[in-house]
Amino acid sequence: MQCLDSLNRESTPMEIFVIDNASNVDFRVILRGLKTSNVRVILNVDNVGLARANNEPMNACSGEYILILNPDTEIKPGSIGLLAAYLDSHPDVGVVGPRIFSGDGSVEPSFFTTWAPIRITAAGWLKLPLTIVSQKRRRVTVNGTQNVLFVSGACLLIRRQLFLELGGYDSSFFLSLEDVVDLCLRARRMGYRVVYYPDATIIHLGARGHKGYRSIFWGYQGRLYFESKYGSRMSALLLRVELLIDCFIETGIMLVTSVFSKRHRIFLLPYAFTAAKLMTHRTDSLYNDGLQLNALLRARGE
Repeated sequence: MQCLDSLNRESTPMEIFVIDNASNVDFRVILRGLKTSNVRVILNVDNVGLARANNEPMNACSGEYILILNPDTEIKPGSIGLLAAYLDSHPDVGVVGPRIFSGDGSVEPSFFTTWAPIRITAAGWLKLPLTIVSQKRRRVTVNGTQNVLFVSGACLLIRRQLFLELGGYDSSFFLSLEDVVDLCLRARRMGYRVVYYPDATIIHLGARGHKGYRSIFWGYQGRLYFESKYGSRMSALLLRVELLIDCFIETGIMLVTSVFSKRHRIFLLPYAFTAAKLMTHRTDSLYNDGLQLNALLRARGE
């Protein structure tokens, strides 16, 4: 509720949509009890993913701008007004993002100027910029405003008309970094700039909305879908092979270590499931495959 409280402290007038993706019953009771006039709650029966949930208020909201905000965040006072004022004064900017701090006060990756994912086999498929890009990002994060390739999906402000023209997020993504990469790339193709604006700041408390093992499949799905959308058939095929090899390695590690670790026994199903789907299913069916995995995990009480 820290996120909602911080929004309500902002002086900028806004209508707030809270999208609940089939969370636990106790939290849904709290959401139903919200009485503020500017808050609307949408309770989804199933977890439809972050991209689809972000799109749900698209045709119901009436403001000039749309703020996409993760629930595990807290707005620093005045920051929403600063982001809106920046868009007001820069009509060629379509998307703007703030500086992001972690809960411990350190600076988080708030934007990227280069899309350069690398694979670390023993730790799963991680979307990480190259070291030199990371160093550049940290310098600019301190030094000032910059045009960027994309901003963090934890918090961004986009023109409502642009969001409508783009059709919002691509709903074939579920939970991965690629959904915001895709959104910002499409905005840039429409002729708009994407800007990092560090005068506005938020705190990102981090990954409270899902369990780590539940996001394993979606990391693979998001990367492969993104490559199939923007790359060639050959690059998508090569990526599928790389992901499959990586997934087999992870499955083997989890299988061996699960004898000694309950945590690794839990991780074994997502990795094994992902390997099977990467071998047998088309890219455009992976979203539904992931929903099947979510149902399996829920049935097991995980």
